Amino acid sequence: MYEDDIKKVLESSIPYFHQIPNTDWHNTVMKEHGNNLSFLSFCKKLPWLPLGIEQHHYLPVDKRLKMETLDKDFKFIQDLLGTKEPLYKFNCTNNKPWRSYYTSASKKIIYQTYKKDFKLLGYSKDINNSSI
Repeated sequence: MYEDDIKKVLESSIPYFHQIPNTDWHNTVMKEHGNNLSFLSFCKKLPWLPLGIEQHHYLPVDKRLKMETLDKDFKFIQDLLGTKEPLYKFNCTNNKPWRSYYTSASKKIIYQTYKKDFKLLGYSKDINNSSI
């Protein structure tokens, strides 16, 4: 079961984005799956979900930040803005290892959906054996 409480996640983002997020997409998914949305079912909904947009659409950019090194990379943003404001994180997973979510079916879907991103960022096609 996909574990994040989307209302909690989105409500915590309001102070940072200064708007109430549109949850129509979430309501549609919940009507289809109820509270039993598996990670595989979530993957099958990508990339149309707002939380799953491909990153290559944002190029060209001056600097790419990676989730794997975000704490370190965020220092660039702090220096750029001249602030010590900490990195605000929401929608973080629980203590379950991220690799445990991936089956051969979900790995295939993720790779096919984000193939351009994998190549752009230098990620291995084999998600579970990636260096991240």
